[in-house]
Amino acid sequence: MLRMSSQSIQQPAVSFAWRPIEDLPENWQKLAEPELAALGKIWAQQNEKLGQSKVLKEFNARLQRQWAIETGIIERIYDIDRGTTEILIERGIQEALIPHGSTDRPAAEIVRILSDHQEAVEGIFDFVKANRPLTTSFIEQLHQVLTRHQEAADAVDQFGQRFQANLLQGEWKRWPNNPTRPNGRRHEYCPPEQVASEIERLVQFYAAHQSVPPELEAAWLHHRFTQIHPFQDGNGRVARCLATMVLLKAGWFPLVITRDHRERYIDALEQADRGDLNVLIALFAQIEKDAFLRALSLSSDVLERQTSVRTLIDHAVSRILQRSQESEKENQVVLKLADQLVDFAWKELEAVKKQLNEALTATNLAWMAKTARSQVDSEHWYHWQIGLIAQKFGYRANLHSSKRWLRLRIESGLQFDLVFSFHRIGEEIAGLMACTAFISIKSPDEEGASLEHVKPVEALTTAVPTQTYVMTTPSPACSEPFTFASTMAVAPTIAAFHKWLEKSLTIGLEEWRRRV
Repeated sequence: MLRMSSQSIQQPAVSFAWRPIEDLPENWQKLAEPELAALGKIWAQQNEKLGQSKVLKEFNARLQRQWAIETGIIERIYDIDRGTTEILIERGIQEALIPHGSTDRPAAEIVRILSDHQEAVEGIFDFVKANRPLTTSFIEQLHQVLTRHQEAADAVDQFGQRFQANLLQGEWKRWPNNPTRPNGRRHEYCPPEQVASEIERLVQFYAAHQSVPPELEAAWLHHRFTQIHPFQDGNGRVARCLATMVLLKAGWFPLVITRDHRERYIDALEQADRGDLNVLIALFAQIEKDAFLRALSLSSDVLERQTSVRTLIDHAVSRILQRSQESEKENQVVLKLADQLVDFAWKELEAVKKQLNEALTATNLAWMAKTARSQVDSEHWYHWQIGLIAQKFGYRANLHSSKRWLRLRIESGLQFDLVFSFHRIGEEIAGLMACTAFISIKSPDEEGASLEHVKPVEALTTAVPTQTYVMTTPSPACSEPFTFASTMAVAPTIAAFHKWLEKSLTIGLEEWRRRV
């Protein structure tokens, strides 16, 4: 929001005072997400196999359309309901696909803005393909395209009155645009007279970076650009374009920040203002990781469908031969790493079981915690649950190869299972596995109880043999899968897994506490 300063008007207290942008943090090497580097290498191999697949092209096109739509929603330029958003992502940005009442602005007007956004993100793809260097003029061009059909922006004059100011498209701001927060304090951005020099410094910093991990570079460039806030309006959209540029240069995917990310995104930017860039890096990493998993599952399906009968035979023979070569070696390496993670998780579950039983014993109730782990004859347990949870996270679990699971069971009137599954991803992807956590509950089928989202009734051996139990549909006990690959070092992988495991245990036990 634009705020024109005046010496005669008392300015609000400052919540964030502007300062010149800084280069990467001194400890930047420690801020990278090791999972992403491994996923990036695996995706590069799969992408090479796919070549010019139409399915992959459409996958990228849908991501571009999603970017074009969501980038304006999180800025509250317009609102489009979720159903219409899905239709536009799948079928293309067309006025005829926008029903009356699904948006807060005329459909024709929204389509013009969305088309500008889509042209901008497509331009980023072309920019990266041409291997052009980042320049100040390119940043100005991006803003001009993004705001082509945005004629005005919200502004506040020196008397505190709101009005619509003509938007300077592709031009640096001429007046301060320091917003006032809900708490009445002012957030300061770069003064107009400093913008040109600060943008030059940003471009120079970026050009000098060598071998910086993409998720870190994208977060740094995005945040430093927003600190400058060089345009009257549209700075967030340009920042997400620049972050997308960094990720595409690495062979990754556009940074699609959706309305569901908005609160985390704003909080991460505010923490970066306070000097902690790690939260923003983690958010970008999670978004890219989700895109990798969806793309890898898609590529696995495509490669399987592309086979004719003869090709299928040749492919089968080739796979048999490869079992003693590269792919089998990669799978064995990642399985060995999985076993180490399983052993680590088992010790953690045993410790939690002990704590639970000590606490439950003190209640004098017949409650008990137990643990179990998969054996050769029980690896196939939880197949449908594992597959369903994988689908929720946008990838396909390979349920035909070696896998492991661990279980923490709490019996307290209902049977509460917190299960950790270690499995491969897709059929054609070597050396990549994931761990997910999910909750599976069997509870008494009481008369009148709601059976919504319940799987078929299953009889259990209990103290009351005639009691009937129902099993609920499993729900995730993790915010995202933990992925690991044959190329990842053991020690840092276990350290990262430890953090993930602690979060998942907290989610699972909180759900148990809520139900008892």
